[in-house]
Amino acid sequence: MPSLSSHRLTAGLCVVLSLTACGGAPELAADPAIEAEFAERRRAIDDEKAKQTYQGDLIQLDQAIDKYASAWLTSELQIAENLRHKLETYLRSTVEKHFHRLLTTAEKRDTPANRAIALAALGFSGRSEAMDPMLNGARDDNSEVAIAALFGLAVAEAPGTPPAMLGEIMNDAKKPVEVRRNASLALMKLQEKSYAPNEIMPLWVAVLEKPLDGDDSGIQMHALRGIGLNRNTTHARLAEKFASHPQPKLRVAAAIAMGRLNNQSSVPTLLTLLGPAETNDNVRLAARKALQALAGGVDRQYDVGAWRKAFDRDVK
Repeated sequence: MPSLSSHRLTAGLCVVLSLTACGGAPELAADPAIEAEFAERRRAIDDEKAKQTYQGDLIQLDQAIDKYASAWLTSELQIAENLRHKLETYLRSTVEKHFHRLLTTAEKRDTPANRAIALAALGFSGRSEAMDPMLNGARDDNSEVAIAALFGLAVAEAPGTPPAMLGEIMNDAKKPVEVRRNASLALMKLQEKSYAPNEIMPLWVAVLEKPLDGDDSGIQMHALRGIGLNRNTTHARLAEKFASHPQPKLRVAAAIAMGRLNNQSSVPTLLTLLGPAETNDNVRLAARKALQALAGGVDRQYDVGAWRKAFDRDVK
């Protein structure tokens, strides 16, 4: 027979455990206020976790975009091109995951660093809602924000991007050169996708008609690539002019453009870039490839005399 103490223990457990341990105990009514408070706390915890995840992803996005940009600039190397494709897959999936948060961040002027990351990242979204924030960012007085937004526009290659706006930024001497250069990059990437391609070529021609030292070399390079992509043979004279630029990378760009423009008037200039007077191997290789394009695919390597005879024979 149970003792008094065991009866007391059983009664105590019934109070503590309620209906989970003691059959027949009355059901306690839920307190709506307590439940609402609990739900609010749970939401706050979930929001904080999401915020921490987003902030961590922002940092990773920034690092990945920086690596992507570096690989983009050296995309002629296959290893860099492979890395760029891998990074692009990661960037597009992460941007899609946080798209709406990134849109909000892109409009927050009180956090320019985060805003810049968001604007660059939105270029990988492929969504029309990202256009207005990027266009607004491109005009921002904060150079970090403007550079990022223009990079985003370059990645997006959206046909509706207004060339005139990019040209205005590119030609604004009051803006930092990095901002102007990114505007020219966006303009070049837009060129073959634009709804208004005829607005782009006059901008390139205006850059290249200045003296050799009349503009930033990065902008000049984008302009040379732009006229090469357009393949209008009348622009060959502009590429030929830049064959005498003191920077080898501009001479390379000029030679590539001459090969694409396919104007026989460029042959003497290319022969000069191929000959012993040119000391940069990359320039000589670009000139050789351009001559090969002008010769219909025949390659006479670095033999200037053989090239000259071949083109003299074609002229006759």
